[in-house]
Amino acid sequence: MTDKIYTYKDIAKIFDCHERTIQNHIKEVRQSNPKNPKLNNFMGNKWYCFENDLKEVLGLCSKLKSVKTEDHPTIT
Repeated sequence: MTDKIYTYKDIAKIFDCHERTIQNHIKEVRQSNPKNPKLNNFMGNKWYCFENDLKEVLGLCSKLKSVKTEDHPTIT
């Protein structure tokens, strides 16, 4: 069985945002979890994650987004 490989571009489509935004999110998550092997997959200078790791990567990116939202209250 082969795993599908996801790149920043693929994850950006899932979150419906720009690829650069995802790069920044994953970079921040990687800095706070430097030993997490699922965030440190590189082939050359290209980052990727496997289908099996996607759920954790999405969860970490979502957590980062929700923490930032809590830090900045919404103006109504």
